[in-house]
Amino acid sequence: MGHSLFLLMLKLSRLKTKEEVISVFIESMNSLFHYLEISFSDSEEAGKKSEGCCKLETNSNSYGTIVFGEGYKNLSDEEKKHIPNACTFLSVIMERLDYRERLEKADGSPVPPDKNTLQGYSVIERKYKAAFQTSLDGFVMLDSQGKHLEVNDTFTKMTGFPRNEIIGTGIPHLYWPPEEYGRISKKFEQSKQDKINEHELVFMRKNGERFPVIVSPSVIKNEKGEMTNIFASIKDITQWKNAELKLKQNEKKFRELYENVPVALFRFTEEGKFIDINKAMASMFGFDSKEELLNRPAFEFFDNPIDRENIMNALKENREVVNVVVKERKKDGSAIWVKSNYKAFLDEANPTMISYIDGVAIDITESVNSENKLKEHRSRLEERFNRRSKEIEEQSKKLKDSQKALTYLLADVNETRHELENVVRELADVNKELESFSYSVSHDLRAPLRAISGFTEILKEDYEEVFDSEGRRILNVIVSNVDSMTQLIDDLLSFTRIGRKVLDKHPVDTRNVIGTIVSEQTEMAKQKNADIKIGSLPVIYADPSLIKQVFINLISNAIKFTAKSESPEIKISGGQKDGFAEIIIEDNGIGFDNKYCDKIFDVFQRLQSNDEFEGSGVGLSIVKRIVEKHGGKVMADGKPGSGAKFTIQLPEKE
Repeated sequence: MGHSLFLLMLKLSRLKTKEEVISVFIESMNSLFHYLEISFSDSEEAGKKSEGCCKLETNSNSYGTIVFGEGYKNLSDEEKKHIPNACTFLSVIMERLDYRERLEKADGSPVPPDKNTLQGYSVIERKYKAAFQTSLDGFVMLDSQGKHLEVNDTFTKMTGFPRNEIIGTGIPHLYWPPEEYGRISKKFEQSKQDKINEHELVFMRKNGERFPVIVSPSVIKNEKGEMTNIFASIKDITQWKNAELKLKQNEKKFRELYENVPVALFRFTEEGKFIDINKAMASMFGFDSKEELLNRPAFEFFDNPIDRENIMNALKENREVVNVVVKERKKDGSAIWVKSNYKAFLDEANPTMISYIDGVAIDITESVNSENKLKEHRSRLEERFNRRSKEIEEQSKKLKDSQKALTYLLADVNETRHELENVVRELADVNKELESFSYSVSHDLRAPLRAISGFTEILKEDYEEVFDSEGRRILNVIVSNVDSMTQLIDDLLSFTRIGRKVLDKHPVDTRNVIGTIVSEQTEMAKQKNADIKIGSLPVIYADPSLIKQVFINLISNAIKFTAKSESPEIKISGGQKDGFAEIIIEDNGIGFDNKYCDKIFDVFQRLQSNDEFEGSGVGLSIVKRIVEKHGGKVMADGKPGSGAKFTIQLPEKE
């Protein structure tokens, strides 16, 4: 475009009158921009009602206005950039002709110019050259051998070579890349023969950077038709190339997306001929390739021809159809349900005709089948509901009949509840009486025991010499039995108190508790020569004082019943099992027969005589009651002569 306009300016600069200049300018511009309808007016009001205009004026003169028709708004931004430059050139040429007229007589002979006229003409020539230098495109003027005669500023900026380095240089030109010499030389020879209008080449900047250009050469001939010069416009198309590359990349991405999107996409004509489809479209209808489906009519797969008519009528009326669901047939004849959107695009040349139709479709067969199954299921549910409603109605009648019986039953329950409350109160009274009785028995039994113990001690101290060895033995037996009886009374009181005690639970580190107990019983263990080993033990949630009593009873029992072993050994270990904290105390003592594993926890149940091992027979009963009060359980396992094992399981948390 820039080249064509500049050639026009060269042509205009050779004309003799302003009228010729305006006429040729309008004719040429209308040829270049056939839809602009350019006209000229010398009126000041011209152009106010038009789409665009350019005033032809300089600092000293005004020559009218170039007016553009309605087509001006359809010009591209690139085209709109060139038009003001062309009008500026035209204004300079008009002013140049003005001064020429002043320097010539009517018969064409020269008029001696005055100083002002010469200065004005000089200014016009500078304007003319300035317009050439500031053109949007680069320009070069070559002689017939390719030697540079002139270049404009745009070209020097484009290449990076200063004007003084270019002027006078010939072939190969400075801005020709070495690898392009052959191709550019061939194009230059074609240009000299006026056989080429425009071609794309690669030039080189001074810094070595290559860049693409569009070269538009024009051959200038003398009156004999001989070539004298070559004038060429050069446009740097780097941005165009980058945009073109980006466009190709975007087109590739779009095509990849179009082909691989898991939704059927298609385009077809109003007559039903496919223009384009993607892979998902072919796959949805059971075709192995797109090409196979492209050769089939677009509406061939509709199960009902009326659906096609309805869709086309809607497109003609509204240009768009949304969310239409129709039944179609695949290549193998199997039925599918398809949900589609259609949009019609009109022919630009004939807006009443549809150029093509774009569509998007998805296979909703599974959804339709699921919906049908849901409807069947809903129908069955309604049937069951109605049947059940009748049953409920019948049961409701029976319920009304039962309400009277329930009223009587509630009355009986209330009466029973009152009786139960009375029993609870009586039981509480009995417990209080039992507690009082326990303390009373304890006091009443302790008094004579203290008396027996006291008198026995007096006999031992005051009459020891009177008694022989048998008598002294009998006295010691009496004292021992009194101590045993006292311990038994204390154990029984402890046993009865446990049932009434309210638990005060806290986290308890069983390793610390057992370690303390073992250290307190070190002397007893040494006497029995017992080796006590403590392993890993868990933290439990329990009443500290009661749980300590459990461990005291079990550890003291283990020490007591391993006394007769050659190497007494006691192992204490623990862990977690099935949501319970577990503590195991085992020894290698005398053991017991497993058939008595439950009996040993009963009060006063002893498997050995008191002569062999002292004790009240209440210790293990206390252990069981405390553990069960914590929601746990205690288990015993033994074998005569091989030791015993006691396992306690307590909840890990409250």
